Parts: sequence; C-alpha cells; structure tokens
Amino acid sequence: MTTDSVLEILDALRCSVDPRTGEAFRKADSCLGDPTVRRALHGLINTLAAPPLPKDVDIPDAVITKACAGLRELGYEPCVVQLVKVFIGSRSIADRSLKGLRAYNKYRGKYTRPVIHAHLIDFHRRFPKLLSEHPAPRQATVHEPWREIDFFQTESFDKLEEPKFDELKAAVLALGLRKQDDRLPAYMVAARANYPRAYEPWVRDEQALLIEAMCYTNDLARLAPLFGRTVKSIEGMGQRLIFESKNQQHKPA
Repeated sequence: MTTDSVLEILDALRCSVDPRTGEAFRKADSCLGDPTVRRALHGLINTLAAPPLPKDVDIPDAVITKACAGLRELGYEPCVVQLVKVFIGSRSIADRSLKGLRAYNKYRGKYTRPVIHAHLIDFHRRFPKLLSEHPAPRQATVHEPWREIDFFQTESFDKLEEPKFDELKAAVLALGLRKQDDRLPAYMVAARANYPRAYEPWVRDEQALLIEAMCYTNDLARLAPLFGRTVKSIEGMGQRLIFESKNQQHKPA
C-alpha cells in the first residue's frame, strides 16, 4: 500500500466518510468524534503528507530548547506552531513579551515557515516532553476579576529613583528563596538565569514590597528586574493586590 493510498483512506475518515463504502456517517456515532482521536488522526495525516526534512537547516537543538524554556518562563506550554511564529517573528503574535525572546524573529527570511515547521516536528519526535506538536487543550476559563484592573495600562509614570530602587532591591534579595535550584526541574532552573525569583511563591512580605514599588511606578519594565520576575507575573500579582485592596475598602465595617 502506497503513502497516497493510506492518505486517501485517512482523509476519508477525517471527512466522516467510510473508505470501504463511500457512505457518510456521523462523527458522533464513532470514535472519530473523540477530540483525542481526531487530533491523532490529523497528526498522522500531517506526518505522512509532510515533505522530507530539509537538509542543511541550521537550527541547533540548543536554540530550540532555550526558546522552549523562555516560553515556559512566560507561562506558555510551547508547541510547534507557536515556536514557528516566534522564529519568524509572526505579526499574529499579540503578547509583546514574546518579542523579548532571543529566538524571536531569528530565522525570518532565512527559512520558510514550512521548513521551520518540518524541522521542529523532527525535534518534537526526538524530545516530545520539551516541545508538543499541538497546543494543549484549553481548560475551562477561570474567572479572574482582577484582570480588569488597568493600573499598568493607564498613562505611564515612573518616580522610582535609583536610591529607592536599590533599597527595594535589597529588601527583595533579603527574602531569599524557598524553592532551591537543586530541587527544581531543569526548565525552572533555566528560567531563573533571567528571572531569579521565577516559580517562587509570592509571600506577604514580597507582596508588600510590590505595593510600595507601585506607589512609585507602573512601568513593568522597571518592576520586573527589581523583583526578578517576568512582566506577566508582576502584572498579575499587582492587579490582584489592587483588586483585593479595593474590595476590602468596600466591605461594611
């Protein structure tokens, strides 16, 4: 049986057609209605239909591994499609923090999107735990009302002078780390190379320091290095603290 004939059968199943009789059937009446089965079917079709892996593609495994670690630092679970967008600097990327990755736009104009995709699929097959082929299934959305706090989106202000910055920085460092590097997975350790307090729980003392710092500035680019955390982490905790403070003020005495 040739690859083309196998693809013909698989494509018929994908289109809810019985390849033996040519009759249509309802996906709900078969295992093909299961999202996991459908993803596996699409993956098999893409694998068989994919062109041969291009030769002389210089995208080292180390670059891919670091890019995956960088995405995890920012709260993403890296997958092939997402990493392709990072490598080519896709305009469809909405999260500006992704543009800070060293791998962002690294291969734009050097390799085409299909070539990079094929190369990353090969990496995924060798290291499936580092890079997923497909995005993780979406979980039910958790209501987080503090995300509506626009403190960091309003007009920027920065009155945090160097002496105060150094004072706050020393206080953050004095907190120490509860999660030591020798007890963390490799990707968390790698994240701490750029963000020393990555994956560290927010203790009350650190929250108090963040509240104090926000009295001086709402510039996330200054707050992130001060606390050794990602912009996303600072923004989320800052919004939550403001939201909780407002709720406390409106509670009856």
